[in-house]
Amino acid sequence: MSEQIPRFLGEGLSFVPQCGHCHKQGVPLRKCAGCGIMKYCSRDCQKASWPTHKPMCRSQDANPMRSAITPAEVGHSTGISLARAVNRWSKMHDYTCDIIAHVEMMLDGNWSLPASGERVLLFGLVSRTPSDPDGSPSSEFTVDVHYIATRREYVTHGIYIVASQWEPNAVRSRQELEASLRAKLESVEGTPKLAGILPKTTYLVGTGMVTGGSCRVYFPTGYQPGAPVDLVTKVWLKLLLNICLETINMGLVLRPRDLRDRSSTLPLIGKYVQHKKKWRWQSAEEWAWKALAKVMLEKYLCVYTPSDIFATYHKLWQYGMPGNPAPAEEMD
Repeated sequence: MSEQIPRFLGEGLSFVPQCGHCHKQGVPLRKCAGCGIMKYCSRDCQKASWPTHKPMCRSQDANPMRSAITPAEVGHSTGISLARAVNRWSKMHDYTCDIIAHVEMMLDGNWSLPASGERVLLFGLVSRTPSDPDGSPSSEFTVDVHYIATRREYVTHGIYIVASQWEPNAVRSRQELEASLRAKLESVEGTPKLAGILPKTTYLVGTGMVTGGSCRVYFPTGYQPGAPVDLVTKVWLKLLLNICLETINMGLVLRPRDLRDRSSTLPLIGKYVQHKKKWRWQSAEEWAWKALAKVMLEKYLCVYTPSDIFATYHKLWQYGMPGNPAPAEEMD
């Protein structure tokens, strides 16, 4: 008998009404006034859940389940054109998003979750306003929210845009990729230890445009699963997270440095520029890091250089880890 794949995560399943925070059942529940989806048993639970629920709630018009924005409103003639733009943006920023995934998982500390497949990394995008004068596709969108959530949270939130990440074919694909990577890593001494494959979903707020992917997550050097992260390392990781998000939102694209290149702790940085009918990655080393240092100082009062910040990543994870993505030098 062939396995039937549900169109939505909740299709064909029965869920007992429960509080969106404490998961208590059989008690009176009240809907969130913002989205009308999430339900809570008390005001205290609603307040406690707000940091988690906020990226998904926002307002009805910004709710990921709604399609209030037309392609024309964001500069595209058709939905297909817009979907391609979101997918291309996601591929261009793959490596930077991969760094973010590692930072978020280390700050969380639960390294068993990537392998379990019970979590997903979400990036909610909005169109850049004003638009990039160069028209670079790596600058077309900015990150409005990024969020790691459990599969259960998506069920209770009613957010079905990521349902495909848990369809049998998608799960099987991640399992096969993980098995292949583990076999390769175990055959070479001194390679990093794989923690698992983390699903990644990128969507454009208010349009219903969604693209899926995954991140290969590796254990950091010197840390065991579940080991506490010291405060100093957490501070550096927060700075690393901020500089990665600012890099993306400036339309800059990171690429891994060759493992043999020990001249810098920084990854390569550049931007996609038009070359004939394609977009080609072009180095921006001369000005990009200075621009990012200025942003970090003005927005976060950070006096450390980008090199100081990325030294943390360089110590915890090697650049060019096996199987991690490097954006193509040229894209359509």
